[in-house]
Amino acid sequence: MAACVWGRDHRITYSRAVDYRPPSQHKADPDLETLHDKVTPWMIEPLVRWFEPFLVARDDLGESSPILDFIEALEMNLQLPTPIDRHDPGADLRARMSADPRFGIMAISYVLSTISVIRTDDQTVTNTQVVALDKLLRDSGSVWEVTELGVQDGVEGEKQLTLARRDLVVAKLAVSDVRAQGPRAGAFLADAWNAIATIEPQPSEAYDKAVKAVEVAAQPVVLPNNPNARLGQIIAAMKDKPSDEK
Repeated sequence: MAACVWGRDHRITYSRAVDYRPPSQHKADPDLETLHDKVTPWMIEPLVRWFEPFLVARDDLGESSPILDFIEALEMNLQLPTPIDRHDPGADLRARMSADPRFGIMAISYVLSTISVIRTDDQTVTNTQVVALDKLLRDSGSVWEVTELGVQDGVEGEKQLTLARRDLVVAKLAVSDVRAQGPRAGAFLADAWNAIATIEPQPSEAYDKAVKAVEVAAQPVVLPNNPNARLGQIIAAMKDKPSDEK
């Protein structure tokens, strides 16, 4: 549609690419109002700015130089067939995200894998870049959010960072509830959630862990005398129970 405004001495005319819709006439647009699992066009520039401190170092005079260790590690981790441009790595990432919407998510995931934080009763270490990333993902309508995972054999309270799907938040809360009530079953469910909610989901692994969680939770109740009971045995015992009561 076309619209115009009046200046003091002349009229300025401009065109708009999208019709304005008053709030009362607004209808849901599935393409704009659902969570996205890839890098959308409106995410590219903020992400380029977010990546910059990892890609480029600046000296006291403002001169910049590529951070080769990080760039080379990113290339190897993502197995890039063509190297990132050392002269302007930000522009290179911009072009790659435009060409492949999944590239940016994979790159973010790698960056997070190099970062850990501490969460204990005595101290909390917050990474400002991680906070900025999580806000960027949320504000842009991304399905992904930054999630903390406990680090085995690490320092007390150390958390590894990863991307997890925001649309599985209800399942995540359910896992937390189960863990509070039954640590063993909850641990298996947490493993299942971690296997299915990542950018490279492992359905078979998630299924196996979920089955083990059910077995651990149900065995003491259904077959208390059989500590090695499997899910099939537990289901059979539950089916037989009504007939035993007759």
